Amino acid sequence: MGMKDIRRVYGVPCYRGQLVRVDGEVGHILSASGQRLRVKFEGVRNPRPCHPTWRFEYWTQLIADADYCGWVGFGMVREEASNG
Repeated sequence: MGMKDIRRVYGVPCYRGQLVRVDGEVGHILSASGQRLRVKFEGVRNPRPCHPTWRFEYWTQLIADADYCGWVGFGMVREEASNG
């Protein structure tokens, strides 16, 4: 099953290189393997297979302006920095 199939079957917006948070850990998607996404987490040497719907937060858009810099996806906002 490839990335396109995972998007279709599970209804998730997954793309190669996309930033994600899985069970609280930040990483990025490397590829698909079977029904899993291979995610490379920050500070971890090897990627791990993760189910595309288990505790996943897909960050789909970067917002950057003078007052806010953060990621937005699936109705959640993660604040990166604050100028204040």
